[in-house]
Amino acid sequence: MQKDILDIDKAIGNQVKKIEDLDIFTSKHVHNVQKITVKLCEKLGIDEEKTKIYASGALLHDIGKIFIPPYVLQKPSKLTDEEFEIMKLHTIKGYELCMAQDELKKYANVVRYHHENEDGSGYPDGLKKDEIPIEAKIIKVADIYDAISSKRQYKPEIERVDALKIVAEEVENGKIDSKVFNSLIDVVIDEITIEGGSISKIEELKQLKK
Repeated sequence: MQKDILDIDKAIGNQVKKIEDLDIFTSKHVHNVQKITVKLCEKLGIDEEKTKIYASGALLHDIGKIFIPPYVLQKPSKLTDEEFEIMKLHTIKGYELCMAQDELKKYANVVRYHHENEDGSGYPDGLKKDEIPIEAKIIKVADIYDAISSKRQYKPEIERVDALKIVAEEVENGKIDSKVFNSLIDVVIDEITIEGGSISKIEELKQLKK
């Protein structure tokens, strides 16, 4: 992973600071998603120029949350249906912010579409399969994996293999692109291998591929 890919584009630096200021969990999350996105791009054979754009877009994927009321964003328990509808607006609000600034327009697809599902059940536009931009598919997988595995104000950290089993269910349920998910498996296998981790865990992960 080349360091310059992870460097924050000056054009988005101020926006990233707004996200970081929301809370420690959101701040850590967007940086984790950026790192996972770069690794996924490497596995998927995405060229360096696009990888850099996608990595910067990963930092901005939740920018719309700066418009979400704190009582919804910081709620330590499950959102009500009404609160969830408010939360979903972060995709639209973030997209509008990006489209209003020329230097941010190239990240707008990630911001708007990272909650779309392969089967058309996602939001905000109900896109499906090839209608969803590849960068949004990639960041969706990075986003959901980090959200599941990381500690949040409402839940503890979850071990990587267990987190991937939950993500695998999303693939089986038609929510996530299987090719991108398989690349995530390879990313985590690489991490476990470098750490000298359990061979049995690696074999268990291989069995999760779709």
